[in-house]
This record gives sequence, structure tokens and C-alpha cells, in this order.
Amino acid sequence: MKIEIRNIIEPDCEVIFEWSNDPETRHYSFISEPITWEEHLQWFYKKLSDKNCYWYHFSSEQTPIGHVRIEKNDVVIISITISPSFRKKGLGSSIIEAGCHNFWKSNNNDIIAYIKKCNIGSIKSFERAGFKKVFRNPNKK
Repeated sequence: MKIEIRNIIEPDCEVIFEWSNDPETRHYSFISEPITWEEHLQWFYKKLSDKNCYWYHFSSEQTPIGHVRIEKNDVVIISITISPSFRKKGLGSSIIEAGCHNFWKSNNNDIIAYIKKCNIGSIKSFERAGFKKVFRNPNKK
């Protein structure tokens, strides 16, 4: 399967909203409540215009597969969402790697992924992409 990468654009807003409210996505998110369309629109356009947000769309034969968002602030944090119809197909690590390499074309920062312990699939995808597991003190603010 050939996977294409491009920057997120305005027409991606609706599919990102759908994926964001998918029950499995909400289950593995740190904030598990459903997102309203109004909240999503405000968040989406804020991220789209943020020069410190590197946001990539992945597709195959014009079918959306997922997206990777890397936000560069005090630390650089990566987030990934895979289309429900493409989960458990081994594509996560490929798009994580591609998103990171795209980011590193213009940045030299380490990237951190925060993942819930119960999200085994995501943990394995990040490990296959070269990330190292680090345990964080849950009591540290």
C-alpha cells in the first residue's frame, strides 16, 4: 500500500471531527468526553493557524488513513489518530515515522508521546517507530 503525506488543510476538518469522536478514540484519549462540533471548529482552526503545530494527513489512493500532529512548545508532543477502518493493520508506526521525519526536516527537537497504559496498540506502534518507553510519575505536577 502506497501512503501519501501532506499537511492538514481546511477540508480535513470534518473527518478529523468524526475520528476524534469515535468511541475507541475517546476511550484512549486523556479527555474521554465527546467533542461538540463548535468545540472542534474552534480547536481545529486554532491548530491550523499555529506555526508551532506540524500537522500531517496520511492517505492511500485518496482514502484518509490517519493524521499525526506534532506541537512544538516547551516540549515537543506528538499525537496520532488512525481512521477506525485502518486500525490494527500495522500502519501506525509507518505514519508516526513519516510524521517525525517530516518534522525533523526543519527541527532538531526530541519528540514525546503521552499514551495511556491501557492503549497497548499505540504503545507498540510508537515502540516500532523507535520511541522509548519512559514512565512518568503520575503524582508530579
